[in-house]
Amino acid sequence: MQSAQVVLLPISYLRGAVLRALQRILSREKGYCATIWPKDILREMGFSVFRTDIRLVVCAILDEFAIQGLLRVQGTGRGRRYIVTRDSPLWPKEGGEE
Repeated sequence: MQSAQVVLLPISYLRGAVLRALQRILSREKGYCATIWPKDILREMGFSVFRTDIRLVVCAILDEFAIQGLLRVQGTGRGRRYIVTRDSPLWPKEGGEE
């Protein structure tokens, strides 16, 4: 029987990885706002959507961004979804400017 490999990463690294994944998703959006599910972030980061341990960390980081006013949280029967508008500082600038 194999034991699961546990890798501990600093929260600052995970926060940066979630932010980069979120900005890659937003750069493909063409409308005024984008609806993001935690599984979208997991896919963009290269993880399985069934990794509930990582999903909880991603949700905590997205909730932290919501507390800072960078995005909105909307609870649904299937979980939480996060809404980012073009007014948010998280939205990538036009023409690749940072």
